Amino acid sequence: MIKTCLDTKGFTTKPTQPDAAKISNKIANQSQEISFDEFVAAISNGQTFTMASGFKDCKRAMANCLGLQIFAADIDKDNLSYQQLTKLADAFEARPAIIYESFSSDINTRKWRVIWFAGEVITDPVTCLGKLRRIKEHFKSDAAIVDVARLLYGTTKDKVHLAKEIYDADKIVVKEAAPAKVAIRVVSNQHVANGIEDLSPEQRFNLKYLLDYQIPYFKKAEPGNRLQTLKVFAIKLTALNSISHDFAVDIVESIVNSDEDILATFTRGTKQHYLETFSQLYTWALEHI
Repeated sequence: MIKTCLDTKGFTTKPTQPDAAKISNKIANQSQEISFDEFVAAISNGQTFTMASGFKDCKRAMANCLGLQIFAADIDKDNLSYQQLTKLADAFEARPAIIYESFSSDINTRKWRVIWFAGEVITDPVTCLGKLRRIKEHFKSDAAIVDVARLLYGTTKDKVHLAKEIYDADKIVVKEAAPAKVAIRVVSNQHVANGIEDLSPEQRFNLKYLLDYQIPYFKKAEPGNRLQTLKVFAIKLTALNSISHDFAVDIVESIVNSDEDILATFTRGTKQHYLETFSQLYTWALEHI
């Protein structure tokens, strides 16, 4: 059996923004346990699901994730054929259960989703994020998959290439985190370095993972997407349970100080304006998730 949040409405094309908003507002209330065949049927019917098995207080947010049984990768680089993708999968330590093309995939731009199932829900966040990181490293997949609360769309029946009831995610290797290196590589002042040392191993792991994969989004953000990118990062930072607002701002200030390209690309104004904007968005995130 597979535990996930699964929306009931099927689609034959990618949901529009209004449709996605409706799904987002209700999917956290749709946690359920279904069979493998039922899950495949839902995917083939274009239904939306989450990797998260459920959410605390039925609020869809990374910080509220109750655990993962589903692990996924989005692969849309290099226009891989199915044969090339399966060869890559054969070299991985865990066999995927499902491989399908997304709604927008076509012969010129292949976009794949690969799914693994664990034997049961894994509730340890360090283990969950470690497995997702290992998948990302091997398949060079989309870094956004770290957001375990993200909406994942199904597809049409003809785009499902593999569906075998395999529960192999437990075999995905989780590398031991090296929190001490976070302060050296990411931060630029002793105050923040000391603050990071005071975080729990789980918090340090989450921080390193989010910074590793969110900074590239900072660098390439278009002007119209800057606030949204900040908002996403602010929400993800709240996954670091008990991290203070002031310390979160200190972390961002250290990032800006260590990489001026981020500041130049991400803001039209001054560094102070950047920090004030982040502060406002972080406060918004705490109030709304």
